[in-house]
Amino acid sequence: MLANEILEAVRAIKLDLPCDEHPKITVSIGIASMVVNEENRRDDLMDMADKAMYIAKQGGRDKYAVFDKPPPSLEG
Repeated sequence: MLANEILEAVRAIKLDLPCDEHPKITVSIGIASMVVNEENRRDDLMDMADKAMYIAKQGGRDKYAVFDKPPPSLEG
């Protein structure tokens, strides 16, 4: 999965800093998908991916999460 490849690539980054510190770089990825049309807006897709990203961060960071609920415009 592409998200795993991104996580591994970011984990492999080594910063060469003038001090003795070696910070750990992490990434949190939010994944969402849907068919964008008149009923489903592109903004809904971005909101879903954003929510998934925050779920990944809450889960300990350096992870990915997939949004699995429909946007409010699709419910009901």
